[in-house]
Parts: sequence; structure tokens; C-alpha cells
Amino acid sequence: MDEIYDFHQHTHFAVFHLKKETTEICCYSNSTKYEQYRSSQIEYNDIAYDRNTLDVLKLGHNIKYERDMIPVNVSEERLYELFKKSKNSLDEEDLFLFTAASDFIRLSLEKAIEQEEKIKDSSALHYVFIVPSEWEEEIREALIRPIFVQANLISKSDHKDRLLFCSDLESVCYFLTDPNNSHHVTMTRNTILGRIIPIKSSEVLIKLYLTSIGNRQFDFSDSVKFPKIMNSNSISLTSNDVINGIKEFIKTRFSFDAQEDTIRNIMNEWDDNDTEFIKDKDEASYLMEHFITDKSISELDKHQKTLIKSIRPFDICAEISKHLPNNLKHLIPSNIVKNYSILKFTDKYTSKIEPHKALLQWSRFLFEYNRISLDSSYIVPINRQSKYIGSRAILSGTFRYSINAIQNSDIYCKPRILSTEHSETSSSIFLKSKPDAIMYIDILLDSTVLSFSLLDENGLVKEIWNHDYFVPDISLRSLGSFFTFSEVVTLNVKNS
Repeated sequence: MDEIYDFHQHTHFAVFHLKKETTEICCYSNSTKYEQYRSSQIEYNDIAYDRNTLDVLKLGHNIKYERDMIPVNVSEERLYELFKKSKNSLDEEDLFLFTAASDFIRLSLEKAIEQEEKIKDSSALHYVFIVPSEWEEEIREALIRPIFVQANLISKSDHKDRLLFCSDLESVCYFLTDPNNSHHVTMTRNTILGRIIPIKSSEVLIKLYLTSIGNRQFDFSDSVKFPKIMNSNSISLTSNDVINGIKEFIKTRFSFDAQEDTIRNIMNEWDDNDTEFIKDKDEASYLMEHFITDKSISELDKHQKTLIKSIRPFDICAEISKHLPNNLKHLIPSNIVKNYSILKFTDKYTSKIEPHKALLQWSRFLFEYNRISLDSSYIVPINRQSKYIGSRAILSGTFRYSINAIQNSDIYCKPRILSTEHSETSSSIFLKSKPDAIMYIDILLDSTVLSFSLLDENGLVKEIWNHDYFVPDISLRSLGSFFTFSEVVTLNVKNS
């Protein structure tokens, strides 16, 4: 069994979320019990050096170019470009970018630490870096870890888990499966994620991921789940694709040409704030409803209006799909019949581009059309009230990912032999003892984890049982089953 990293060597962990324009760093308590607090630092991805001494002059926002200054942008695109170059082809500018990225991360973290007096220095921290799902797996060890080493946040000899990596899609799944989240969803083992990414105001990229949802440790209702991407592809949808679909359908079905303004008005029927509150489970019915109003087609005669008002979004999506690949069908292996859950969301964390609202709704309708065109008996849409995933959700999901990693480490790692002096360590403490087994109990407000582990002669776990072994088909009671907590430090016992 590989050596398990003891996260409780550190009191806190820092999450790095590098985006196109900014980087957000959040510092969290290492306690697995609850999120005690969070210190957050947002920096614009720019750093400037003195041209003569190469000392750092400025960091972050509004760096204005001066003659004796070298400004460097360390956005995720530039780091990815650096990774794509082979090591043998790196020139001086590339190496300087590598150094700038290390300085940027180190100095940004120092500013974040200054906001929280309980964090003395970087030795108190372990780290989580949020990786864009489009990046190759190799970039983590080939580029990001060396950047952290050069920033002197970790050393080459450190255990690899001192710097964890979490993809943005993993964060999304951790966020959405959090029972404390008001938009909590239940994912099946096989889930299709439809991620709608605004590229321009008039163009979106629909990225499809076939994921297998598994359990890191346990197999019961409160255990945290994580996704593994089995297959993926993408499709681009523009406002012109929708307009051409409407135009072609009217021409083919009704044998007349509508004016350009009329076509655009029909497309924009869905440019309404109310569409933001259409639930996933209701989109199938909206797809079959007539939606065109008199206001959009005022210049047509009575007969033409009657014809056009019979159009449904389903008809337009069918026309659009004739000219676009049916990616949802290609995503799923045709020879394997499984139950799939579908979850689609608009990516609000990648960029600040505000897409056309009507185009967003049409992209969701196109997704729903593809779902229906497969076989609805095998596809189960997830009911969600929110259609957007932003940076707050990504950070919240990553926090849950990190706490899950700490809990798993507590279960598997060798017991720590600690002195009797006061310690703030929140995990199990074995004083001057060499146990043969560990009974791990973690009682939370919403769930309880119980496991029993036998240890070998080296103190490492050789066999483990989770709570289902002891209490099959019975869920362990949580603190929330017995107590209610008020905002003040008072424990109120329920009458029951």
C-alpha cells in the first residue's frame, strides 16, 4: 500500500483557481467538521518586473507599461501554450514566463495569508489547484507542480498529495451532489454533462462529457462521489445556425420566404428572463409547444401567421440538427444499454462573456431534442432550478473535494504518535501506543462515517470495513438527527 499523506501536518489548505483574466485563492481550515472560515484573494493575472534588476515591481490589476518595466501575463492560456512546447524548445521568454508564474502564485498567496492571522506562513498549508477539464493529464506533473516547487511552496521531496489537483468538472459534480446545496441533485452511475460555454455573444460551445460516477471510499448514500470522463465531444452553435434553421424550415414546410427581421424576431422569442427559470424537466414540454406571437410576425398575412404560429421549438431543432452532427448520439456507445442521467449547465466561471439569452435557450432545446431523439426510456433528465455554474460553485465543490481527501487520509494513514502537550490537531490521537486496529468515527451535522481498520506490523492499514458491514441497509444517524443549532453557541435538544 502506498504511503498515505497526513494532511493534519498542516492547519489549513489553499485552493488556486486560475482563470482567463483573474486568479482566486481561497484559504480554508483543515478541519473536516465544517467550513470555519474562508480568506479569499483575487488577483488579475499580471506581474511586472524591473527591466534592469528583474525585481518584482507590481502585481495584479492596472499595471501600466513603463519603459523600464517588463509586464508578464500568466493566464491559463499562456500556461497551456508553455506546456504544449517541448522542454527542448523552450526559449528565454518561455523560461521567464515559468518564473513569472511561480512569482505570481507565491506573491498572491502571501497576500491571501495576510488576511488571516491564524495562518503563519506557507508551511501551514497544503494546496489544491483547479485544472481546466480541457487540459491534458500530463500538465499537472510536467508544469504545475514544478511551478509550485520553484515558488518554494512545496519541495521536490514532498509527498505528491501536498499539492492536489481537481478538474473543474469534478468540482461541478462535488458542488451539485452536496446535500447542503439548495440545487442538490442525485446523479446515476452514468451521467452525461452538457456544458454550455459562451464563446461570443452570438456563439456558444456545447461540450458533452460521458462520465462514470463512482465512489472514492464508501458505497452508501452520504459518501462523496467523483466523475471519471469516459468520452467527450463538442459542437458549436451560433445565432446564425438558429436563424438559418428557422428560415429553412419555413421555406421548406410553408413554401414562402419570411423577412430577415421576422426570422430574428422568432429566434428572439426566447430572449426573456423568464426562460432562466424553466426547469430541466419542463424543457421537453416547452419543446413541443407553440411559441411564436403576433408581435414577431406582424408583417405577414393572416394565412402565413397561422402557419408560422404552428411551429414548435422541436421543429426548428430538427432542422438545425440536419446541418450539425448529432453529438449526443455519438457520445453514447450504441451497443451498451444503460440508464443515463443528463445534466446541462451554462459555464459562468470560464469567462465573463454574456451570451445572447435566446441563443442559450436554443442550445438547451437542441440538447433536449437530441435527448429525445435517442430513447427517452434510457435517458433521465435531472431537475435543477439553477442553470448556471459560477466561480463560487467551483470553489465550493473543490472545498468538498478537499475535505473528502482529508477524511480518506484520516481513515487510511498510519496513526500518529503524539506527545501529551496541547495540540490543535483535529484528527485521532494515539498517545505513546501502537494500536492493532483503528475505529474511525466522523460524526457530522448531515452524515456519519464509521469504519474499522486492521493494521499490519508497520502500522499501515491492511484491511478495512465500512459501516455497511456492521449495519447493513441502515443509515448511520447524524448530529442533525438529534440536535438543532442556532446562530449563537447554544445546543438545543429536540423533543423527539
